[in-house]
Amino acid sequence: QDELLSLWWYQPYIFADDIVSGVTAQNLVKGIHNSIIKRSDDPKKFKRFWDFSERTGTMYQGWCQALCELSGIKPREASVFEIACNTGYLLRWFNMRGARLVLASTNPTNLPGKDQYSTMLLTYII
Repeated sequence: QDELLSLWWYQPYIFADDIVSGVTAQNLVKGIHNSIIKRSDDPKKFKRFWDFSERTGTMYQGWCQALCELSGIKPREASVFEIACNTGYLLRWFNMRGARLVLASTNPTNLPGKDQYSTMLLTYII
């Protein structure tokens, strides 16, 4: 748990009822300087952080659904390649819905625990 909390998480993951991550909340909740928070650290800020991260996750999931609808491809029929995937949030969505193949490419300096991250996100449905 200490290692998890020490890393920098760009994407909105809910790890447990009392641990949540996401850079959106970090940028929008005053006084939050981490991209992951534990409920016991500050219950009031945790609630706001959780809400922002949950909304961001819903937005990302909506993007995935829109990609499928616009392309006319069902997730189970898709092979997905994502550039600058960070921790693979969008790929995870496709994988959980039975995509045939998910592939990712990211710069290792962009992974949790590093100081930089990529803002480029290109997702292709092949």
